[in-house]
Amino acid sequence: MGRGRAGPGSVRLSGDLSDRMMQRVMNLPTVVLPKPMLRGWSHAAAALVSIAGLISLIVITRHDPAKLISMVVYGMGLVLLFGVSATYHIFNWPPRIKDWLRRADHATIFVFIAATYTPLVFNILGGWWRVAVLVTIWICALAGVIGAAPFLRIPRGALASLYLAMGWLSVVALVPLTAAAAAVAACVRLSRALSSRRHHGQRHLLRDRRLLRGAISPRLTANSRPAALRACGPAALTSGSRTHETGR
Repeated sequence: MGRGRAGPGSVRLSGDLSDRMMQRVMNLPTVVLPKPMLRGWSHAAAALVSIAGLISLIVITRHDPAKLISMVVYGMGLVLLFGVSATYHIFNWPPRIKDWLRRADHATIFVFIAATYTPLVFNILGGWWRVAVLVTIWICALAGVIGAAPFLRIPRGALASLYLAMGWLSVVALVPLTAAAAAVAACVRLSRALSSRRHHGQRHLLRDRRLLRGAISPRLTANSRPAALRACGPAALTSGSRTHETGR
């Protein structure tokens, strides 16, 4: 005997069962994942600490307008990063505002990366290196902020690639930054030698002066050298010269 074919009744029963199952699925409550409240409150606390840090930076650098501006840029970037994140995560927003805040939260990361570069590059590098790195990093930050806008719908992979590009930009400036850092380290050693010359004698002072000259002259370009000299401070160099002349 051959297999019996399914009759019209069985087909209708199967269709009714599928309809009932689909109706149950459609009536299931929508599961909304809770936002990480701990992240929101911790970022709110970090924003308050950042405000206190910004005030401290303003007080410390108030006598140097150039350093003051660069530190304010960094401090404002830090406050903006944690402030927007706390605003987004703590409160329950309507869907439209929530989407805008989520994108603003992502955009502030670009701003903070550029703000982190600013005081380092501005106060360590000089000449065209300073201009090139600052202009490049802030153009990337502006592109990231625009790309995070909801009306553009830029893929998240493209924004993540821009994050990485901004981070790897530091490798390009690694050589001048390293050279300038070596000069600053030599300045620190020179200052220590000046403060303790009564105990250690003139030999250590002359050695540190040779170290300073060797760190600045061959390793720094002509454009980066003035920034390293400014980092040492004219008082230290002048004091060192006077001490050297006295020791002759």
